[in-house]
Amino acid sequence: MMGTDRIREAGVATGLAVLAIALGGCSSSSSLAPQLTTPSVAVVNPPTTVRLGQTVVFNAQLSTPRGARANNYLEIQIINPNGVLTNRLSLNVTQVPNCTLGASQCTAPISFGPAALPLGTWNLILTVFDQFNQAGGRQVSLSVVP
Repeated sequence: MMGTDRIREAGVATGLAVLAIALGGCSSSSSLAPQLTTPSVAVVNPPTTVRLGQTVVFNAQLSTPRGARANNYLEIQIINPNGVLTNRLSLNVTQVPNCTLGASQCTAPISFGPAALPLGTWNLILTVFDQFNQAGGRQVSLSVVP
């Protein structure tokens, strides 16, 4: 029985040594750090002001590292200065120019032209979805002036 206990102790010690070696290779500064997998929306230099009745166009960079989904890929919510949701658009991946199912990067041209009052700050909330139903978004605020 004494021999079996020593083998068991040696096995446990060996197992712990292997675990320590495996964990020793991990660090937060490792070049093998996990890549960002959450979808995101970036807008570089969006317009900040638009005149009532005019239209502005800007590009939204859509990132879906785990792949663009086919349906309801991009959602755009338009909220007026009173905080009321005035429109919600849902675009499939084929409705975004040069974007395809499974794409990791796409550019969506966004146009906004307030044709009605009220004046003030309007918010556009852009949300992109990947094939795993994860979402990422960005809000763009535009001041509508006379």
